[in-house]
Amino acid sequence: MWIKGNYRRNLMDMHIDDWNPEFLSKINVKEYVEALKDAGVQAAMVKGKPHTGLCYYPTKVGRMHRGLKGYDFFGDMVKTCHENGIAVIAYFTQIFDNWAYEEHPSWRLVTAEGKMMREYRHGEDFKSGRYGIVCPNNPEYREYVKACLTEMNTMYDFEGMFLDMTFFPEVCYCASCRERYKKETGKELPRKIDWKDPDWLDFVYRRDLWMAEYANFATACVKAVKPNVTIEHQFSRITGG
Repeated sequence: MWIKGNYRRNLMDMHIDDWNPEFLSKINVKEYVEALKDAGVQAAMVKGKPHTGLCYYPTKVGRMHRGLKGYDFFGDMVKTCHENGIAVIAYFTQIFDNWAYEEHPSWRLVTAEGKMMREYRHGEDFKSGRYGIVCPNNPEYREYVKACLTEMNTMYDFEGMFLDMTFFPEVCYCASCRERYKKETGKELPRKIDWKDPDWLDFVYRRDLWMAEYANFATACVKAVKPNVTIEHQFSRITGG
């Protein structure tokens, strides 16, 4: 497997919007890969779809970053890395997706205050207005994720995928979450964080199960097309309260 002995890896983390037409318009793949070679990089994590939701390749599912002007940055990176003996880990964000948030309001995560995440400003954690966050329990959003992952794995050959943000950044009270909890328990979602309340503990437990189920869903979307692609989920928030 490609991961054996592959320790020196790189990610150029670029969640870049396209409100300015110059953004990403001058990116040079040849120089980028030369820098990776100079650093002895063995695997490059290459952005395919960042938190903006704007793809760095020609997509028929969502929307491509306008600054690229149709240039297949992701595809060229995959090709050039492979030509230089560098493995590729495709980066795909989930749940944090500004484009999906704006285009599909019904997919949005809803906080206990009845707000969506981009309604906040200067708050703690992710309540800054920067990220449009959607709910992984929404069936339509899941179909979108499936379509995106199927498209990427059909169009390109890479060694691994990094599926980012596989966690709930907030307690979600959207219709999909409320319906799922009601169906599973016969109860309404608890509105108060109380670690002595059995209902709250049950909800927290179920929510972790929901996310594990979603992670398995996303993994299966990839494996259905490319069984040998390795999968990594970024679920650091699983340890948070």
